[in-house]
Amino acid sequence: MQKISNTAELKATIRELELKTQRQESLLKSEAKSTAGSFKPVNLLKSGVQQLRNTTPNMKTTALNTFIGLAAGFLTRKLVLGRHPNILRRTLGAAV
Repeated sequence: MQKISNTAELKATIRELELKTQRQESLLKSEAKSTAGSFKPVNLLKSGVQQLRNTTPNMKTTALNTFIGLAAGFLTRKLVLGRHPNILRRTLGAAV
């Protein structure tokens, strides 16, 4: 940075610095808005699902198999056990 020798140069330098500050402030505000928008719950959920989808390519198959297994276990338990207090039926239902 060169030495300032008169008031005209001082005013010009001050003006340049003020413009630079305004540009930096507007850039900082836009970055803050962008960052705040990325922390909204909907955007966090979207990015989480997208990352999960990228890491698990066969996610639909895995989710479907899990759901079928849970449903089959629930139905089997309800059909075999019912509301009977019989220990043999409860053991059989748990085993199935």
